[in-house]
Amino acid sequence: MAHISIADPAAGTAGATAPAAVSPIACLTCERAVRRGTVRPRRPAPARPVVARPPAVPSGRPGRRALRPDRPDLRLTRRGRVVVVTLAALVLCAALSVARVTSEASTTPVPPRQVYVVRPGDTMWSIAARIAPGVDPRVTVSELLGINGLPNADLIPGQPLRLP
Repeated sequence: MAHISIADPAAGTAGATAPAAVSPIACLTCERAVRRGTVRPRRPAPARPVVARPPAVPSGRPGRRALRPDRPDLRLTRRGRVVVVTLAALVLCAALSVARVTSEASTTPVPPRQVYVVRPGDTMWSIAARIAPGVDPRVTVSELLGINGLPNADLIPGQPLRLP
């Protein structure tokens, strides 16, 4: 790269060299602006201080990074901690509600249904009047038909009927 010589008698720089790609007027303008204080000269960035790191703890496995004791493996922000606590609370509530429902279902006793075997001459009306004496037999007959899944009131001797 060729250099050109720039002379500035006001600045006292005689024979300073600058790259040929930059015009002599541009260099003089920059130097004067720096001297006037309107532009600050570029300064090199300060060197960063060297911080001593603690010694690494060997992991015991070849090919694995050594763990640093000063830095935890997992860092959670405040929002992350709130999310984790909320999820844990939801899981706990779901588990407790499932446990409550299953415990209530297992403690409720189911009464065994009584079974009546139809004898010759029995009708639905007579059976309904016998098993529920103070109730309208029509209601009891419809319950008997529903419980046993019968389409009509026809009975066969020896047929088992579940009672309400």
